[in-house]
Amino acid sequence: MSPALRHLVLGLALLLAPAAPAELVVGPSENAAAASAELQTPESRRLSSPEKYGVHPANRAANAGKSGAGADSGLLQGVLGPLAVVLVLIGMLAGLVVLIARIRGGSRGSLSASFGAGGRAPAGIMEVLGRYPLAHGLTLVLLKLDRRVLLLSQTRNGRLGGFSLSTICELDSAEDVASILLKVRDAENASLTHKFASVFRSLDREAADKIQNLDGKVMTTIAPAPTPPSRSRGASQISSERQTSFGSDPSPQTDSINSLRSRLEALRVPAARHVRGPRS
Repeated sequence: MSPALRHLVLGLALLLAPAAPAELVVGPSENAAAASAELQTPESRRLSSPEKYGVHPANRAANAGKSGAGADSGLLQGVLGPLAVVLVLIGMLAGLVVLIARIRGGSRGSLSASFGAGGRAPAGIMEVLGRYPLAHGLTLVLLKLDRRVLLLSQTRNGRLGGFSLSTICELDSAEDVASILLKVRDAENASLTHKFASVFRSLDREAADKIQNLDGKVMTTIAPAPTPPSRSRGASQISSERQTSFGSDPSPQTDSINSLRSRLEALRVPAARHVRGPRS
């Protein structure tokens, strides 16, 4: 809001404010004068007892109560009416001021609106690299502005006041800016490395605890006992079962036994022929 509009609103408020008390004073004074006039009239004075003229005291009390209620209603009307008028005028002035501010802001390219909370704030232009508190209410701020680095002093203006910034020095040399940015990045990487290392250490600790818990427990498996062959079976049946079991076992030991058996059978046949001799 511009100073001219602010002064205009304050002046109108000051002009309209005394109107309400003046109207408030007029209402009760007239009612009080009317009541005093009624009391001072000759007809209201009592010359003798009320029963003599047919006026009962209860009726007089009821009439007095009605007159008091009428005075209270007049007082409320005298207060609420001017107050409503003042509030309506203040609302109209506030709306007019807002409308004028919007029109002026649109004609200037919304420059005043960009300074408010709805202004643009693109990322990557300004970046706070670090903050170094020195004392109560005094902090050094390292601010990166495009290709420059600024060292600012941030101070607090009282307990309820805001903050104020002042520039201490400005670094625009490429070597200085690169050195500062490199140190900042190294500090960030070191912090990330420390975080990862702490996570890995916690995981290793959990794994070691689980292994220690498993070492105290003995895992045993009991194989089922083989069923002995029944006596009713013959030797041929037992041998055939053994042969089928050897043939069905796909282990390399079974293969070697089968190959050895085949070789023995091959050697046994020529030896038997040599013992029998040629036929005459």
